[in-house]
Amino acid sequence: MFDVNEYGIHFVGDYDQNKRMSYTVENGDSVTLKIDDEDVNVKDIVQTGDNEYTGIVYDFGSSHGVTFMDLVLEQQVEFKFENIFSCGKQ
Repeated sequence: MFDVNEYGIHFVGDYDQNKRMSYTVENGDSVTLKIDDEDVNVKDIVQTGDNEYTGIVYDFGSSHGVTFMDLVLEQQVEFKFENIFSCGKQ
């Protein structure tokens, strides 16, 4: 269902000069997935297995309203590490 990222994850977060930002995907982070190059933003992610995750859809990037394709806001989704395009650090 989700596009595969072939270029690497873009990590974003608040800058704190006293704390080094982690460049790993961790439980509680938010991520951006894509379907046909359209953003699907997912929060509260949890790693469920080797390179497997779940999370809650909270936004569709191009203002699709509450549904996009077969997804709805607040829906739990499963995805793989290779589907992550960006990661917001908590």
